[in-house]
Amino acid sequence: MDIEELMNSCLAQEHLPISRYMVDWMNGYLDFFKRDTDFKWENGNPVTDMEILQRLMACKSDEEIWSLMSKGIGDIKALFLWYKGLDVSPILEDATGIPCYHEKDEQKASDFLEYLINDSTVVTDSVRNEAMNLKKMADNLDRLREISKDLKTLFAELNIENPLETVFVWILPFVMTITV
Repeated sequence: MDIEELMNSCLAQEHLPISRYMVDWMNGYLDFFKRDTDFKWENGNPVTDMEILQRLMACKSDEEIWSLMSKGIGDIKALFLWYKGLDVSPILEDATGIPCYHEKDEQKASDFLEYLINDSTVVTDSVRNEAMNLKKMADNLDRLREISKDLKTLFAELNIENPLETVFVWILPFVMTITV
């Protein structure tokens, strides 16, 4: 059986945690085969895509999938964005017309990063660093969303009809003179 046939068989096996990722994985939005070229299993053997798929099929929970990814397998960023419901690859969707179905679960996205950042999780340095960078990015985006809400409320209270003009013509030059 070749790898494409095995991946297709995962779709029919809904009891497998990996099965819900399969449509977006096969359409190119997720990549569980991504790894460093010099990555090897614990026993020193080189890693094949078939072995990765077989190990993923043996996982009984998302945490087991994450544990496999903590070793350096899979695209951490793509899965995080997928959980958040954000565009993993808008260019791919535009080119193929095939949408990404996303999980759209903020809590799952947060749990995924926390798992990879947690000191008790055995994880490679590169995976932990990537998870920490994604967490910082997510925290900054959350802060920007809050600032945006506050500004919208402020502009509405001040009856400012063109907030962009106000920011660029009045507020931004004032802030620039203070910081320079």
